[in-house]
Amino acid sequence: MWSSLNEWLWQDRFWLPPNNSWTELEDREGLVFAHPQDMLVALPLALALVAIRFTFERFVGLPLSRWLGVQDQARKLVKPNATLEKHFLMEGWRPNKPQIAVLATQCGLTLRQTQCWFRRRRNQDRPCLTKKFCEASWRFVFYLCSFFGGLLVLYHESWLWRPAMCWDNYPNQDFKEQVAHHLVTITLIAFSYSANLLRIGSLVLLLHDSTDYLLEVGPAHPSERPSSPTLPGAPGDDALPLSLPVR
Repeated sequence: MWSSLNEWLWQDRFWLPPNNSWTELEDREGLVFAHPQDMLVALPLALALVAIRFTFERFVGLPLSRWLGVQDQARKLVKPNATLEKHFLMEGWRPNKPQIAVLATQCGLTLRQTQCWFRRRRNQDRPCLTKKFCEASWRFVFYLCSFFGGLLVLYHESWLWRPAMCWDNYPNQDFKEQVAHHLVTITLIAFSYSANLLRIGSLVLLLHDSTDYLLEVGPAHPSERPSSPTLPGAPGDDALPLSLPVR
């Protein structure tokens, strides 16, 4: 059963362009291709990164925060209250007004005292400034090293400076993928609008629009204009390309 499922999952038509097979991606004549099992190395690397992060935050980030004068603000601890603590852990850390009224009655507290208890209890679980500084320091160092490490590895590769070479000898007929992409996009926009996610939706659209016009600079140039066919009945700028233009 497992072999049948595995054979079905890795069918050529699911993962590769038409008229291509997995046999073309087997190592041969000194050529080494990527293999799915290569990604297993990510597991020990992830464990190593966890250890490195712990070491960095404790022996680099923490001393650095003290040297820069980062100090944790004093927080008032809440008075132990079994009823409020149970609600905080089981029902939620931000009760609404009716719930606060019921809890206040059960505990013999005023509404303001109950609200203050939950506010201080929430503050207790928030990371302190020192913890935030250590985490931010680790992310800064990690992303900085990742970027320059990747740049160092790819610096001598020709496709870094000429991205169009990424698609050399690669069949790029993606009509079905383009149609599916547009259908999914329209569905996401419709559901986001229906769920009243207007703020984040408008920001996502703005973010896409901020780069889309730059992507069209290359194809708009006469010497770089693609000759991809378009969907029938969709003339002009609204035409859907049958294949992605080489950028």
